[in-house]
Amino acid sequence: MNNSSEQTPQERSNKVISLMNNFLEKAKHENYHHLDKDTSDKVELVFLSEIWGYRELILTIVIGRLLDEDYKASIELHKCHPRSIYEGPIRSVLSENSIPHRQSGILNIAKGAYRIDEQWISGKRDPIVPSAIVELVKKIDKMPKVDLENFAIVIHAEFLKIKLTAISVAQDDYERLSSQEPTSIRLIRQLDSLSIGHSTAYQYQRLIFQILKYLFEDTLVDGKLEEPTIFYTERRDIIFINEGENSFWRHVLNYYKGYFVMFETKNVQELTMKDIDQVATYIGKHLGSIGFLITRKQPGQNIVLKTYAVCNHSGEIPPKTILILSDNDIKQMISLKQEGQNPNMYMRNLLREFVIKIQ
Repeated sequence: MNNSSEQTPQERSNKVISLMNNFLEKAKHENYHHLDKDTSDKVELVFLSEIWGYRELILTIVIGRLLDEDYKASIELHKCHPRSIYEGPIRSVLSENSIPHRQSGILNIAKGAYRIDEQWISGKRDPIVPSAIVELVKKIDKMPKVDLENFAIVIHAEFLKIKLTAISVAQDDYERLSSQEPTSIRLIRQLDSLSIGHSTAYQYQRLIFQILKYLFEDTLVDGKLEEPTIFYTERRDIIFINEGENSFWRHVLNYYKGYFVMFETKNVQELTMKDIDQVATYIGKHLGSIGFLITRKQPGQNIVLKTYAVCNHSGEIPPKTILILSDNDIKQMISLKQEGQNPNMYMRNLLREFVIKIQ
Protein backbone atom coordinates (compact mmCIF):
# COMPACT_ATOMS: atom_id res chain seq x y z
CA MET A 1 0.00 0.00 0.00
CA ASN A 2 1.14 3.54 -0.64
CA ASN A 3 -0.23 7.05 -0.41
CA SER A 4 -2.75 7.77 -3.16
CA SER A 5 -1.98 11.49 -2.99
CA GLU A 6 1.32 10.75 -4.74
CA GLN A 7 -0.52 9.36 -7.78
CA THR A 8 -2.19 11.16 -10.67
CA PRO A 9 -5.91 10.41 -11.19
CA GLN A 10 -5.08 8.25 -14.20
CA GLU A 11 -2.41 6.32 -12.30
CA ARG A 12 -4.84 5.74 -9.47
CA SER A 13 -7.55 4.59 -11.87
CA ASN A 14 -5.17 2.17 -13.56
CA LYS A 15 -4.11 0.86 -10.16
CA VAL A 16 -7.72 0.20 -9.13
CA ILE A 17 -8.47 -1.65 -12.36
CA SER A 18 -5.33 -3.75 -11.98
CA LEU A 19 -6.14 -4.61 -8.36
CA MET A 20 -9.73 -5.57 -9.08
CA ASN A 21 -8.90 -7.71 -12.10
CA ASN A 22 -6.28 -9.52 -10.06
CA PHE A 23 -8.73 -10.09 -7.19
CA LEU A 24 -11.44 -11.32 -9.55
CA GLU A 25 -9.08 -13.79 -11.17
CA LYS A 26 -8.04 -15.18 -7.78
CA ALA A 27 -11.66 -15.28 -6.64
CA LYS A 28 -12.65 -17.32 -9.69
CA HIS A 29 -10.09 -19.96 -8.70
CA GLU A 30 -10.95 -19.71 -4.96
CA ASN A 31 -7.38 -18.61 -4.32
CA TYR A 32 -7.99 -17.14 -0.88
CA HIS A 33 -8.17 -18.06 2.79
CA HIS A 34 -11.60 -18.25 4.39
CA LEU A 35 -12.40 -15.51 6.86
CA ASP A 36 -13.02 -16.12 10.54
CA LYS A 37 -16.65 -16.89 11.37
CA ASP A 38 -17.50 -13.46 12.78
CA THR A 39 -16.12 -11.60 9.77
CA SER A 40 -17.59 -14.10 7.32
CA ASP A 41 -21.04 -13.80 8.89
CA LYS A 42 -20.98 -10.03 8.59
CA VAL A 43 -19.82 -10.16 4.96
CA GLU A 44 -22.63 -12.58 4.12
CA LEU A 45 -25.14 -10.33 5.83
CA VAL A 46 -24.03 -7.39 3.68
CA PHE A 47 -24.18 -9.37 0.45
CA LEU A 48 -27.59 -10.82 1.25
CA SER A 49 -29.08 -7.37 1.73
CA GLU A 50 -31.65 -6.30 -0.86
CA ILE A 51 -30.56 -2.68 -0.47
CA TRP A 52 -28.26 -1.47 -3.23
CA GLY A 53 -25.13 0.36 -2.09
CA TYR A 54 -23.98 -1.57 0.97
CA ARG A 55 -21.84 -3.98 -1.06
CA GLU A 56 -20.40 -1.20 -3.20
CA LEU A 57 -19.59 0.80 -0.06
CA ILE A 58 -17.51 -2.02 1.43
CA LEU A 59 -15.74 -2.59 -1.89
CA THR A 60 -14.89 1.10 -2.26
CA ILE A 61 -13.56 1.33 1.28
CA VAL A 62 -11.35 -1.73 0.77
CA ILE A 63 -9.97 -0.34 -2.49
CA GLY A 64 -9.46 3.05 -0.85
CA ARG A 65 -7.32 1.56 1.90
CA LEU A 66 -5.31 -0.51 -0.58
CA LEU A 67 -4.49 2.75 -2.34
CA ASP A 68 -3.61 4.54 0.90
CA GLU A 69 -2.54 2.61 4.00
CA ASP A 70 -3.39 5.61 6.19
CA TYR A 71 -6.99 5.74 4.98
CA LYS A 72 -9.61 4.87 7.60
CA ALA A 73 -13.28 5.11 6.64
CA SER A 74 -14.27 5.10 10.31
CA ILE A 75 -12.48 8.44 10.67
CA GLU A 76 -12.80 10.17 7.29
CA LEU A 77 -14.79 8.35 4.61
CA HIS A 78 -14.17 10.84 1.80
CA LYS A 79 -10.40 11.00 2.14
CA CYS A 80 -10.10 8.31 -0.56
CA HIS A 81 -12.37 10.28 -2.95
CA PRO A 82 -14.99 7.49 -3.06
CA ARG A 83 -17.10 9.19 -5.75
CA SER A 84 -14.30 9.27 -8.29
CA ILE A 85 -12.92 5.78 -7.66
CA TYR A 86 -16.37 4.16 -7.56
CA GLU A 87 -17.93 5.93 -10.54
CA GLY A 88 -14.70 5.59 -12.51
CA PRO A 89 -12.52 2.46 -12.30
CA ILE A 90 -14.63 0.37 -9.90
CA ARG A 91 -17.80 0.66 -11.98
CA SER A 92 -15.75 0.07 -15.10
CA VAL A 93 -14.51 -3.29 -13.83
CA LEU A 94 -17.92 -4.32 -12.49
CA SER A 95 -19.55 -3.47 -15.81
CA GLU A 96 -16.86 -5.21 -17.84
CA ASN A 97 -17.44 -8.38 -15.83
CA SER A 98 -21.27 -8.09 -15.98
CA ILE A 99 -21.53 -7.84 -12.19
CA PRO A 100 -24.83 -6.23 -11.07
CA HIS A 101 -24.39 -2.83 -9.41
CA ARG A 102 -25.88 0.64 -9.37
CA GLN A 103 -24.45 3.83 -10.82
CA SER A 104 -23.99 5.68 -7.54
CA GLY A 105 -24.62 3.03 -4.92
CA ILE A 106 -22.02 4.23 -2.45
CA LEU A 107 -23.02 7.88 -2.82
CA ASN A 108 -26.66 7.18 -1.99
CA ILE A 109 -26.06 4.79 0.89
CA ALA A 110 -23.45 7.03 2.55
CA LYS A 111 -25.02 10.34 1.58
CA GLY A 112 -24.08 13.06 4.05
CA ALA A 113 -21.86 10.73 6.08
CA TYR A 114 -18.48 12.05 7.19
CA ARG A 115 -17.42 8.69 8.56
CA ILE A 116 -18.79 5.14 8.76
CA ASP A 117 -19.47 4.76 12.46
CA GLU A 118 -22.29 4.44 14.98
CA GLN A 119 -23.62 7.88 14.10
CA TRP A 120 -24.07 6.72 10.49
CA ILE A 121 -26.09 3.75 11.79
CA SER A 122 -28.47 6.02 13.69
CA GLY A 123 -29.81 7.42 10.45
CA LYS A 124 -30.84 4.03 9.09
CA ARG A 125 -34.36 2.64 9.40
CA ASP A 126 -33.08 -0.94 9.74
CA PRO A 127 -29.76 -0.94 11.62
CA ILE A 128 -28.83 -4.62 11.21
CA VAL A 129 -26.78 -4.42 8.00
CA PRO A 130 -25.31 -0.96 8.74
CA SER A 131 -24.15 -2.28 12.12
CA ALA A 132 -22.40 -5.16 10.38
CA ILE A 133 -20.75 -2.69 7.98
CA VAL A 134 -19.47 -0.53 10.84
CA GLU A 135 -17.90 -3.58 12.47
CA LEU A 136 -16.35 -4.63 9.17
CA VAL A 137 -14.93 -1.14 8.63
CA LYS A 138 -13.29 -1.28 12.06
CA LYS A 139 -11.64 -4.54 11.02
CA ILE A 140 -10.62 -3.17 7.60
CA ASP A 141 -9.00 -0.13 9.24
CA LYS A 142 -6.69 -2.43 11.22
CA MET A 143 -5.90 -5.10 8.64
CA PRO A 144 -2.28 -5.54 7.55
CA LYS A 145 -1.76 -5.61 3.79
CA VAL A 146 -1.78 -9.40 3.38
CA ASP A 147 -5.05 -9.77 5.31
CA LEU A 148 -6.62 -6.84 3.50
CA GLU A 149 -5.76 -8.32 0.10
CA ASN A 150 -7.24 -11.66 1.14
CA PHE A 151 -10.37 -9.87 2.37
CA ALA A 152 -10.57 -8.07 -0.98
CA ILE A 153 -10.47 -11.38 -2.85
CA VAL A 154 -13.30 -12.73 -0.67
CA ILE A 155 -15.35 -9.60 -1.41
CA HIS A 156 -14.80 -10.06 -5.13
CA ALA A 157 -15.83 -13.71 -4.80
CA GLU A 158 -19.11 -12.54 -3.25
CA PHE A 159 -19.68 -10.17 -6.18
CA LEU A 160 -19.13 -13.09 -8.57
CA LYS A 161 -21.80 -15.06 -6.69
CA ILE A 162 -24.23 -12.21 -7.31
CA LYS A 163 -23.35 -12.37 -11.00
CA LEU A 164 -23.99 -16.12 -11.13
CA THR A 165 -27.30 -15.73 -9.33
CA ALA A 166 -28.38 -12.96 -11.72
CA ILE A 167 -27.46 -15.09 -14.74
CA SER A 168 -29.33 -18.07 -13.30
CA VAL A 169 -32.45 -16.00 -12.67
CA ALA A 170 -32.31 -14.50 -16.16
CA GLN A 171 -31.93 -17.92 -17.75
CA ASP A 172 -34.77 -19.34 -15.67
CA ASP A 173 -37.04 -16.45 -16.63
CA TYR A 174 -36.21 -16.89 -20.29
CA GLU A 175 -36.79 -20.63 -20.23
CA ARG A 176 -40.02 -20.28 -18.32
CA LEU A 177 -41.38 -17.70 -20.74
CA SER A 178 -40.18 -19.44 -23.89
CA SER A 179 -41.13 -23.02 -23.11
CA GLN A 180 -43.70 -22.68 -20.30
CA GLU A 181 -41.81 -25.44 -18.51
CA PRO A 182 -43.76 -26.75 -15.49
CA THR A 183 -42.38 -25.48 -12.19
CA SER A 184 -41.78 -29.01 -10.92
CA ILE A 185 -39.67 -29.96 -13.95
CA ARG A 186 -37.71 -26.72 -13.79
CA LEU A 187 -36.91 -27.12 -10.08
CA ILE A 188 -35.77 -30.72 -10.48
CA ARG A 189 -33.66 -29.77 -13.49
CA GLN A 190 -32.01 -26.95 -11.57
CA LEU A 191 -31.31 -29.22 -8.62
CA ASP A 192 -29.79 -31.92 -10.82
CA SER A 193 -27.60 -29.44 -12.68
CA LEU A 194 -26.24 -27.66 -9.61
CA SER A 195 -22.77 -28.87 -8.68
CA ILE A 196 -21.81 -29.87 -5.16
CA GLY A 197 -19.31 -27.78 -3.24
CA HIS A 198 -18.57 -24.55 -1.44
CA SER A 199 -18.53 -22.43 -4.61
CA THR A 200 -22.22 -23.14 -5.30
CA ALA A 201 -23.48 -23.23 -1.70
CA TYR A 202 -25.04 -19.80 -2.17
CA GLN A 203 -27.06 -20.92 -5.20
CA TYR A 204 -28.06 -24.19 -3.52
CA GLN A 205 -29.44 -22.38 -0.49
CA ARG A 206 -31.56 -20.12 -2.66
CA LEU A 207 -32.79 -22.95 -4.84
CA ILE A 208 -33.89 -24.93 -1.78
CA PHE A 209 -35.63 -21.81 -0.51
CA GLN A 210 -37.63 -21.60 -3.75
CA ILE A 211 -38.43 -25.31 -3.63
CA LEU A 212 -39.70 -25.11 -0.05
CA LYS A 213 -41.96 -22.19 -0.95
CA TYR A 214 -43.31 -24.23 -3.86
CA LEU A 215 -43.89 -27.37 -1.79
CA PHE A 216 -45.46 -25.79 1.28
CA GLU A 217 -46.88 -22.53 -0.09
CA ASP A 218 -50.13 -22.75 1.86
CA THR A 219 -48.56 -23.66 5.18
CA LEU A 220 -45.07 -22.20 5.58
CA VAL A 221 -45.15 -18.45 5.00
CA ASP A 222 -42.98 -15.34 5.25
CA GLY A 223 -39.77 -17.25 4.56
CA LYS A 224 -36.49 -15.50 5.28
CA LEU A 225 -32.93 -16.33 4.24
CA GLU A 226 -29.90 -16.06 6.51
CA GLU A 227 -31.62 -14.84 9.67
CA PRO A 228 -28.95 -13.69 12.19
CA THR A 229 -29.24 -13.56 15.96
CA ILE A 230 -28.99 -10.11 17.51
CA PHE A 231 -25.23 -10.36 18.13
CA TYR A 232 -24.53 -12.17 14.81
CA THR A 233 -23.17 -15.20 16.69
CA GLU A 234 -25.47 -17.54 14.76
CA ARG A 235 -27.23 -17.46 11.40
CA ARG A 236 -29.95 -19.89 10.35
CA ASP A 237 -30.14 -20.58 6.61
CA ILE A 238 -33.92 -20.52 6.14
CA ILE A 239 -36.76 -19.78 8.55
CA PHE A 240 -40.50 -19.90 7.82
CA ILE A 241 -43.54 -19.12 9.95
CA ASN A 242 -45.72 -22.20 10.40
CA GLU A 243 -49.42 -21.59 9.77
CA GLY A 244 -50.32 -25.26 9.47
CA GLU A 245 -53.93 -26.00 10.37
CA ASN A 246 -53.88 -29.76 10.05
CA SER A 247 -51.75 -32.86 9.53
CA PHE A 248 -47.95 -32.74 9.73
CA TRP A 249 -47.25 -29.04 10.19
CA ARG A 250 -49.98 -28.72 12.82
CA HIS A 251 -48.21 -31.51 14.74
CA VAL A 252 -44.91 -29.65 14.37
CA LEU A 253 -46.59 -26.52 15.71
CA ASN A 254 -48.37 -28.15 18.65
CA TYR A 255 -45.94 -30.83 19.80
CA TYR A 256 -42.56 -29.40 18.84
CA LYS A 257 -43.57 -25.75 19.44
CA GLY A 258 -42.52 -25.09 15.87
CA TYR A 259 -44.14 -21.76 15.10
CA PHE A 260 -40.84 -20.88 13.47
CA VAL A 261 -39.50 -23.67 11.26
CA MET A 262 -35.79 -23.80 10.47
CA PHE A 263 -34.11 -25.42 7.47
CA GLU A 264 -30.33 -25.68 7.25
CA THR A 265 -28.75 -26.41 3.85
CA LYS A 266 -25.44 -28.18 3.22
CA ASN A 267 -24.20 -28.40 -0.36
CA VAL A 268 -21.71 -31.17 0.44
CA GLN A 269 -20.96 -34.77 -0.52
CA GLU A 270 -21.09 -35.98 3.08
CA LEU A 271 -22.45 -34.50 6.27
CA THR A 272 -20.23 -34.30 9.34
CA MET A 273 -20.92 -34.60 13.05
CA LYS A 274 -20.31 -30.86 13.26
CA ASP A 275 -23.23 -30.25 10.88
CA ILE A 276 -25.57 -32.13 13.21
CA ASP A 277 -24.21 -30.32 16.26
CA GLN A 278 -24.83 -27.01 14.52
CA VAL A 279 -28.51 -27.73 13.90
CA ALA A 280 -28.89 -29.12 17.43
CA THR A 281 -27.56 -25.82 18.77
CA TYR A 282 -30.06 -23.80 16.75
CA ILE A 283 -33.25 -25.66 17.73
CA GLY A 284 -34.82 -25.70 21.17
CA LYS A 285 -36.44 -23.05 23.29
CA HIS A 286 -36.83 -20.25 20.73
CA LEU A 287 -37.19 -22.06 17.40
CA GLY A 288 -39.04 -25.15 18.51
CA SER A 289 -37.54 -28.59 19.02
CA ILE A 290 -37.47 -29.78 15.42
CA GLY A 291 -35.12 -28.74 12.64
CA PHE A 292 -34.57 -29.86 9.06
CA LEU A 293 -31.18 -30.42 7.46
CA ILE A 294 -31.25 -30.52 3.65
CA THR A 295 -28.25 -31.90 1.81
CA ARG A 296 -27.28 -33.54 -1.48
CA LYS A 297 -26.78 -37.19 -0.54
CA GLN A 298 -28.39 -39.67 1.82
CA PRO A 299 -26.59 -39.48 5.20
CA GLY A 300 -24.27 -42.23 6.36
CA GLN A 301 -25.21 -44.49 9.24
CA ASN A 302 -22.92 -42.62 11.64
CA ILE A 303 -24.76 -39.38 10.90
CA VAL A 304 -28.17 -41.02 11.36
CA LEU A 305 -27.05 -42.43 14.71
CA LYS A 306 -25.84 -38.97 15.70
CA THR A 307 -29.33 -37.52 15.16
CA TYR A 308 -30.76 -40.19 17.46
CA ALA A 309 -28.10 -39.42 20.06
CA VAL A 310 -29.10 -35.75 19.95
CA CYS A 311 -32.73 -36.74 20.43
CA ASN A 312 -32.05 -39.17 23.29
CA HIS A 313 -29.69 -36.91 25.19
CA SER A 314 -31.26 -33.51 24.66
CA GLY A 315 -32.89 -33.63 28.09
CA GLU A 316 -35.87 -31.70 26.78
CA ILE A 317 -39.56 -32.42 26.26
CA PRO A 318 -40.21 -32.64 23.42
CA PRO A 319 -36.72 -33.91 22.53
CA LYS A 320 -34.62 -32.19 19.89
CA THR A 321 -35.42 -33.83 16.56
CA ILE A 322 -33.37 -33.39 13.40
CA LEU A 323 -34.77 -34.71 10.12
CA ILE A 324 -32.34 -35.01 7.21
CA LEU A 325 -33.61 -34.68 3.65
CA SER A 326 -31.52 -35.43 0.57
CA ASP A 327 -31.94 -34.40 -3.07
CA ASN A 328 -33.87 -37.62 -3.59
CA ASP A 329 -36.38 -36.69 -0.87
CA ILE A 330 -36.78 -33.20 -2.30
CA LYS A 331 -37.36 -34.50 -5.83
CA GLN A 332 -39.91 -37.06 -4.64
CA MET A 333 -41.91 -34.33 -2.91
CA ILE A 334 -41.76 -32.12 -6.00
CA SER A 335 -43.09 -35.01 -8.08
CA LEU A 336 -45.88 -35.65 -5.57
CA LYS A 337 -46.92 -32.00 -5.72
CA GLN A 338 -46.92 -32.10 -9.53
CA GLU A 339 -49.19 -35.16 -9.41
CA GLY A 340 -51.67 -33.36 -7.17
CA GLN A 341 -50.64 -35.17 -3.99
CA ASN A 342 -49.66 -33.57 -0.70
CA PRO A 343 -45.91 -33.44 0.11
CA ASN A 344 -46.85 -33.02 3.77
CA MET A 345 -47.62 -36.76 3.82
CA TYR A 346 -44.05 -37.49 2.77
CA MET A 347 -42.75 -35.34 5.63
CA ARG A 348 -45.09 -37.08 8.05
CA ASN A 349 -43.72 -40.47 7.01
CA LEU A 350 -40.14 -39.28 7.48
CA LEU A 351 -40.95 -38.16 11.00
CA ARG A 352 -42.79 -41.39 11.78
CA GLU A 353 -39.82 -43.47 10.61
CA PHE A 354 -37.54 -41.42 12.83
CA VAL A 355 -39.74 -41.61 15.92
CA ILE A 356 -40.43 -45.35 15.84
CA LYS A 357 -36.68 -46.07 15.81
CA ILE A 358 -35.95 -44.03 18.93
CA GLN A 359 -34.76 -46.25 21.78
